[in-house]
Amino acid sequence: MVQGETLSASAKTAEANLRMLGKRKRNVLPRQASLYLQRIAGRLQAVGEEASVDAVWPPALMRLALLRRMEFGDMRAADDLGRLLLDVPGIHAEMSDIEPAHAIDGYNLLMMDVMRQTSGHTAAVRCLAETLISDYPRAKDECLPYSRATNLVLVDTLGMLCPFLAAYGRYHDSEEAVLTAKRQLLRFVECNVDGESHLPFHGYRAGGPYRLGLHGWGRGIGWYLLGLCDTIMELPEADAERSVLIKAFGEAVDTLTKLQRTDGHWGWAPLYPEARSDASVAGFCGYAMVRARRAGFLDSRYDDAIDRAAQALRRATDVNGVVTGSSGECRGLLSYSRRFGPQPWLQGTACAFLSLWPME
Repeated sequence: MVQGETLSASAKTAEANLRMLGKRKRNVLPRQASLYLQRIAGRLQAVGEEASVDAVWPPALMRLALLRRMEFGDMRAADDLGRLLLDVPGIHAEMSDIEPAHAIDGYNLLMMDVMRQTSGHTAAVRCLAETLISDYPRAKDECLPYSRATNLVLVDTLGMLCPFLAAYGRYHDSEEAVLTAKRQLLRFVECNVDGESHLPFHGYRAGGPYRLGLHGWGRGIGWYLLGLCDTIMELPEADAERSVLIKAFGEAVDTLTKLQRTDGHWGWAPLYPEARSDASVAGFCGYAMVRARRAGFLDSRYDDAIDRAAQALRRATDVNGVVTGSSGECRGLLSYSRRFGPQPWLQGTACAFLSLWPME
């Protein structure tokens, strides 16, 4: 039997509790998760099993979830997002300290201003964007490596960096920002995505070697889809490369849905049937799929897969809105954690996803 296809007793209990809560109030899970995020967004050590977690992108994904709640008129989430973004690491950092991981919160700041029709964060957003565009080290192919300490271009960078630069280019009229975002995605699709499965490898070195790390790392697929989807949504329909990115997104989703397990989950390495189920894959990929569905470049054929992923996350959620079952922090190429638990990045992506795909 494929691991993850049966529910544990605790999962069944959580599912029953959620059904009861759902009868009392629609969308209670995202609301509970939103409250949970408010409690822990500044305290990463409150969740997860690992002591040393990158302090930049996990809480940024939590703030992204609050941004999605804000889109639905959740004013408490909006207030908390504004408070949490007052002193985000990297937003007021020295330029020499800025990394692509900071761009997630750049996106949060930018889109919060757009939704509120304000410009209070323009200076911080511009500083972050212009640093990444002009001052951040480039690989030989002009793409941005994962960090200043490496020359590796990793799949994670697509989801962290590209939506922010595309949105910045759109709302601040920066052609270079849009070109940088598209170059990062198009180059990755060209040289680091398998032509048969249409799923990404973990990363590459510009000029070679390419296709490094695991082919089809689950959370990496999620970063890939997130980067494609949220970037596509910022590009005008007339953009020449938009259709190429939509095609890449659709091909990856086609493969991914065929690999989905009967319980709605995917393995931490979806191409390998023996791989343990990883709730963060459902969180990342479900978020990207439902965003694409709502934007109109993914059609209703995928609704069942989206719904099953959502139900899988609800079964993995306790009555306090805490989701468990995510693999731990990846330490690098071919260094994938075997620890599973309520990791911070699972809370953010699951809440963002389920805010967009509520219980009926």
